[in-house]
Amino acid sequence: KWFVGYLLAGAVVVNLGASIPIDLYCLFSNIETSYLADEPMPKWQNVGMRLGVVTFCVVIGLLLPFFMEVLEIFCAVLIVPGVIWLPLAFACKSAADCGKPNSFFRTIFDASLFLLGVACLVLGLYSSVHGLLEAFAKNEGGAANPLAARWF
Repeated sequence: KWFVGYLLAGAVVVNLGASIPIDLYCLFSNIETSYLADEPMPKWQNVGMRLGVVTFCVVIGLLLPFFMEVLEIFCAVLIVPGVIWLPLAFACKSAADCGKPNSFFRTIFDASLFLLGVACLVLGLYSSVHGLLEAFAKNEGGAANPLAARWF
C-alpha cells in the first residue's frame, strides 16, 4: 500500500544526496576563486569556510520559520527566469547575431513559451504565497518560534 510513497521518498533523498554536495562544491569553488592563483586560500581557512557554510545552511534550514513555504516562493520566482526566459533570450540573441532572424512560426512559438513562463510565474507565486499565508494561519507546532517545540 505504501510502497510507491516510500519509493518516491527514497528517490527524493537520493536526489538531495547527489545534488546538495554538487551545489555546495559550486559555492565553495566560487568562494575560493576570490583568491589569486598564486596565493590560494590557506588550508585552515578553506576547512573553516566549508564547515561554516554547511553549518550556516543547516542552521537556516532548521531555525527559519516556515522554511518550506519561503523556499517555495524563492523557487516560484527564480526558476521561471532561469529555465524559460533566459534560454529564450539567448536563443533570440544568438539568432540575431548569426544574421538569421527567427522565422514567423519560431517567433510565435517563442512568444507562446514566454507567455507560458508568465503563467507559471504568476500561478506558482500565487500558490506559494497562499501556502505561506495558510501556514501562518495554522501555525502548527509553534512554527513561528522553532525553538518552542523540541525537534531534536
